[in-house]
Amino acid sequence: MPMFCVVYGCSNRSNREITKKFYRVPKVVVHKGEKCKKLTEKRRKKWLANLRLRSGGAESKNARVCSDHFIKGFPSSLNDFESVDWAPTVKLGYQKGKPATEASRKREERIKSRVDQHRHAECAEALLDLHESAENPEDTSEILLDQQDAGCQTDLTMDDIERMEDVLKQTTTELGDLRHKALDTQLSQESFQKNKDKTKFYTGLPNFLVLMQVFQLCEPYITCGHSSVLSKFEQVILVLLRLRLNLPLKDLAFRFNVSCSTVSRIWHKLIGILHERLEFLIEWPERHVLQSTMPMAFRQAFGCRVAVIIDCFEVFIERPSNLLARAQTWSNYKTSSHCEVSDRCCSPRLCLLHISSLGRKS
Repeated sequence: MPMFCVVYGCSNRSNREITKKFYRVPKVVVHKGEKCKKLTEKRRKKWLANLRLRSGGAESKNARVCSDHFIKGFPSSLNDFESVDWAPTVKLGYQKGKPATEASRKREERIKSRVDQHRHAECAEALLDLHESAENPEDTSEILLDQQDAGCQTDLTMDDIERMEDVLKQTTTELGDLRHKALDTQLSQESFQKNKDKTKFYTGLPNFLVLMQVFQLCEPYITCGHSSVLSKFEQVILVLLRLRLNLPLKDLAFRFNVSCSTVSRIWHKLIGILHERLEFLIEWPERHVLQSTMPMAFRQAFGCRVAVIIDCFEVFIERPSNLLARAQTWSNYKTSSHCEVSDRCCSPRLCLLHISSLGRKS
C-alpha cells in the first residue's frame, strides 16, 4: 500500500518517488522512563504544531512526512532536541507571504517614527556638542583637525536644524521653570531653608534654624531604611503639619504621595518621639507666679486652688461600626461621635487636648 505525505500541498507518494523516504509522526513512549515520556510528548506536540493537522493528531497513526521537509533529509534523534530537524520545518505549505494587514502597517510606521526620533535625538546631541565646543575654542580646533578627513551625510536641511535648535532652547527653558516650581511646591529641606514664611506657616516654628534644632534632637530616634518611602526630615515635617494645621490623613497622603496607612504609622511613631525628646522644653511656672498672673474671676471663684485649665474641643468623625468604639467616642455635648484629632482619626481613643497650663497640679 503506497504512503502519502500529509504536508499540505505536497504530492509525494512512496510508489512514485522511490528515492524519497517517508517518516511516521512520532508517538509517546511510556515504557522507557519519565524523562523519555516527557521528551517524546514534547516532540509529538512539535510535529503536530508544525504540520497543522486538522484533527489535532487523530490521523497521525498512519500519517507520514517525506524527506523533503527536513533540511538534512531525515529527522534528528530524540535527544538532539536543539537540532532544526527535530521536527519538520521546510516546505510546510502554509509558509507563504501574507498580505500586509492594518496592524502590520501601523507597526511599521511606529518603527519608522522611532528611527526618526532617534536620528533627531542624535542630531540634537551633536548640536549641544557644537555649542559646548563653541565655548571652548581650543577644543574646537582639535575636533576640526580630527574631522578634516571624515565625511558627513544627513537628510536634514539647515531649516530643520534651526527649528530643532529653537525647540531645544524652548524645552530647556520650560524644564528650568518646572524645576523651580517643583522646588517651591515640594516640602523638602531646601524649600524650607529658602522660605522663612513657609517654615512658620507649616510648622509653627519661627525660622529654619529652630526647625533644624528640633529635627536634630529627634533624628537619632527615627528609623529610615531602604524600604522607607519618606526620609527622616519628611517624616518630621508630616507630623508638624498635622499638629500645626490639623490636616486629615488623606490630605497628608496626597501631599507626600503615600498611603493613609503609612501616614498613620508615621504619626503614631513620631508623636511619641517628639514627646520624649521635647518634653524638657515645657516649663511650668511656680505657684507664686500662677497666683500673681491668675485672672480676678478665677481668684474670686476658686481662690488658690486652680492649677491647670484644660481647654478641649471636639471634631466630628464618622460613626464607628464597633459598638465599644462608638460608646467611647460618644459626646453628650455634640450628641455624636467625636475625636479631638481629626475627622479621619485611626483610633477612636486618639484625642488631642489643648492645655493652657497655669502651673503644676497641687
